[in-house]
Amino acid sequence: MLCMHTVLFAQAQIPLQSPRQQKTSPNQPQVPKTQKADLRIDLGLILPQARFLLDRTVYQTIDFVDERHLLVTSPVKELLPRIVDDPDTDEDRMVKAQLIELPSGTVVGETKWRLHDGWRYLWRLGRGQFLL
Repeated sequence: MLCMHTVLFAQAQIPLQSPRQQKTSPNQPQVPKTQKADLRIDLGLILPQARFLLDRTVYQTIDFVDERHLLVTSPVKELLPRIVDDPDTDEDRMVKAQLIELPSGTVVGETKWRLHDGWRYLWRLGRGQFLL
């Protein structure tokens, strides 16, 4: 079983010199105008087996809610409570959703959703809102 490590990269515009100090001479080395911040958070997600990669089923999602939060969803392996008169066409599964604060990686909220098929289940509407 493999564990996926998600790496998030953020690029910030950080002025390295004031505008008055930017006079360059031919001998002065060029200093990059931006620096990249490398942020690594182990989300503990499990990669699906190779045979499932092409079956069009959505297993995991990672979405930015705002500048400081990620919404991460992943499958949960557990028994499902039976639903009386559930259609035979349903392929029920459970998905865990976690709201993760950046850059600390702290889980600030968590819930589980019961889904009835393997298709896409989460659409970002903007301004921190999602359609389930």
